[in-house]
Amino acid sequence: MNRGARIKTRREELGISQSELARLLGKTRSLVSFAEKTGKVNDLTYYDALRILELSPETEDEQFLVKRFQHFEEPAANYSNLNKELEFLRRENETLRELVTLQKSVIEMLRKSSR
Repeated sequence: MNRGARIKTRREELGISQSELARLLGKTRSLVSFAEKTGKVNDLTYYDALRILELSPETEDEQFLVKRFQHFEEPAANYSNLNKELEFLRRENETLRELVTLQKSVIEMLRKSSR
């Protein structure tokens, strides 16, 4: 499985959109899309994707990347709570959408009552 397919498969398993993964990587959605389609992704971005998606290195290439970039990790970086954070953000987003819908209905009611 190439790099892009591995990223896409795991991203979909976790229920993460390309935009969400791009945000976590500090990249654009189009870069994530390109990487998934072509399998072309630079080593550092792929290493970051492995960490964020909590993928264990399977190939010699991936094991080499881990050894190569591991010492650059910030000690405070903790991606193990990724699913919890994403679930919280999804619930918060849904709550905000419901609030906007309610506000729109209140505005419409006020418009009708002022006529």
